[in-house]
Amino acid sequence: MRPDPALLSSVFTGCMLLAAFFAIGRTRLTTFLRHYAASSACLAGVILVSAAVSGNPAEYAGAAATLVLKVVLIPLGLLRTARKLGDAMRLTSMTRPVLSYTLAAASVAGAWLLARRLPLSAASGRAEGGELPLAGLLFVALALILLGFLLIIIRRDLYSQIIGFLTLENGISAFAVVALGGVPFLMEMGIFAVAASGVVLMAVLSGQVHALYASHDTDALRELTD
Repeated sequence: MRPDPALLSSVFTGCMLLAAFFAIGRTRLTTFLRHYAASSACLAGVILVSAAVSGNPAEYAGAAATLVLKVVLIPLGLLRTARKLGDAMRLTSMTRPVLSYTLAAASVAGAWLLARRLPLSAASGRAEGGELPLAGLLFVALALILLGFLLIIIRRDLYSQIIGFLTLENGISAFAVVALGGVPFLMEMGIFAVAASGVVLMAVLSGQVHALYASHDTDALRELTD
């Protein structure tokens, strides 16, 4: 019996959103990175299902690159950096977990309302002919973008800032599946290049902040002057 692509895509998108949502209130770096890796693995699953539907072999490479870079290399690299610098595994946030989850729920609700107003949301939530459920994927993509912005706003440590940026990038990748019916290989590689450049720059900044203040709390950056 052949698996239903629409059902598989719905499972992957749902798990991707849940992993990103529950990462909002986590304060231990290892757990935080584990949630990001799980969300990225589900994104790779969405791209893989899209590749199976479209028959585009380049999308398989995009799914493999997502697994290698976002599920393995980035989490391990950040964890290794934190341990090498002797940083505490506990992250800092401007809000308590309950308030963080409340803001995350509001962001998801806002994404749902926005997705309903976009023309694509008028499409059936379960498309015909084995196509992906684009309306649901659009909602999840917008929710990931808003959750990424939320992480950047409410978290004060640079590790959370990096993961917030990458969560936002996951939402953009998911949105590409909606907008283009798949992720072209060159576009996916371009997104990877931007994400990798951002991570490298943030890692350099993280090292400089740690060297100056022995901490990755971004409140220290307020003391910087020309």
